[in-house]
Amino acid sequence: DMYLRRYFKSHDTITPKDRAWISEHFYDLVRWRGLLDYVAPPPTTWTNRIRTYFTSDRWRGHAHNSKVPPHVRTSFPEPLFKRFEASLGTKRALSVCNILNEKPMTFLRVN
Repeated sequence: DMYLRRYFKSHDTITPKDRAWISEHFYDLVRWRGLLDYVAPPPTTWTNRIRTYFTSDRWRGHAHNSKVPPHVRTSFPEPLFKRFEASLGTKRALSVCNILNEKPMTFLRVN
């Protein structure tokens, strides 16, 4: 949030529509970083993550690939996923992590 706020403040010519697009994709990149790291070609850099993210939606299909480790499919840190898995079981842990990865609904916005 802080980075985007500063970026938008220093680039005040960006339209609200473009700000929304940039924000949406920025948060997607951060949210799915673990899965993008798994799918993107080495070395693991932001350039390769961004290239993988924008060139194809095939990387999203790996979120449902049972051959990919569960914590990678949900793009959660392994220790956190293991804690969910220990208390909920693998299936429910996957479900909870996928719900947490959904884009939040904008309910109220105050400027």
